[in-house]
Amino acid sequence: MTSENKNALWEQGASKTFPSTNSDVCYTTFDIESQFRQAMQAAGIHYSGEINADSRLHRFHIEGHKRGSKNGAYVFHADKFPAGWFMDYKSGLSQTWKSSSDFRISHDLLKQINEAKQQRETELRQNHEAAANKAKYIWSKSNPATHQEDHAYLVKKRIQPLGARISSQSLVIPLRDESKKIINLQFIDADCLASIILTTLETIMMADSLMMNV
Repeated sequence: MTSENKNALWEQGASKTFPSTNSDVCYTTFDIESQFRQAMQAAGIHYSGEINADSRLHRFHIEGHKRGSKNGAYVFHADKFPAGWFMDYKSGLSQTWKSSSDFRISHDLLKQINEAKQQRETELRQNHEAAANKAKYIWSKSNPATHQEDHAYLVKKRIQPLGARISSQSLVIPLRDESKKIINLQFIDADCLASIILTTLETIMMADSLMMNV
């Protein structure tokens, strides 16, 4: 293989190929996309849809997540040195990928990665605020529980309400932040099954220990 071929950019057409940076083996776009997809899967992000190699941010549904959700994100850069980045917005997992260890990820790609992370932080903050506002409204409309007999859960656990409230036949327990502000609510129904207002992963984790003891 000549030096001209080794330095050639991707050819035009459906069967694009380019040389490996470490050998004379040529890889197709399908090979590179497969490597990128495998890296995503190895990180726990399962996606079988189309991967667009246009250097732009794409959101997608992660298989196994709630139907209709788009918690996945990726940027796939397809030039002489293929590279990319992917993220699970729900767990916060973020990882870069490149086809060779012999080059650095471009400044433009790093900029896109930072913008995507900022977008995730904005979405998390907005979801958190929306859940907190909903929690405050429901709490304000709930009735105080004054006796153990007011709810089956209190009877089962033989405990007093201790400030809990009743809303639509569910016992309502507030989840508060460090400043004592209500950020979410835990609901326990008549069958003693617990739930919360879905919001950020952090809030859900905060409620896990409470639910395990229901």
